[in-house]
Amino acid sequence: MSTNPAFDIFEEVCVELRDKDETVLTDNDFSPATLQATKSWSQETVGSKAIAKALTYLTEHFEARGSVLPFSYDSKDWPD
Repeated sequence: MSTNPAFDIFEEVCVELRDKDETVLTDNDFSPATLQATKSWSQETVGSKAIAKALTYLTEHFEARGSVLPFSYDSKDWPD
C-alpha cells in the first residue's frame, strides 16, 4: 500500500483492466483496505465519493506532469 491511497486505487483499476477493454467497477470491487484508506484520505464516508475524489486527484496529478491517465472513466452515475 502506498502513502497516498489514490495510487492504490490507480493500481487496482489497472489490474482490473489488464485483460479487458472496459469494465464497471464499484466500491465493492476494491480491496477493503484500499477502500478504507481512500475514505480516510479523502475524508469521505461513502466509498463511491472517496473513489471519485481519488480519480479526480489522479487526473490532476497526471495532467500536472503533462500526461493523462491510461484509462478513462465515466462519473455520470456518481453521487454528488
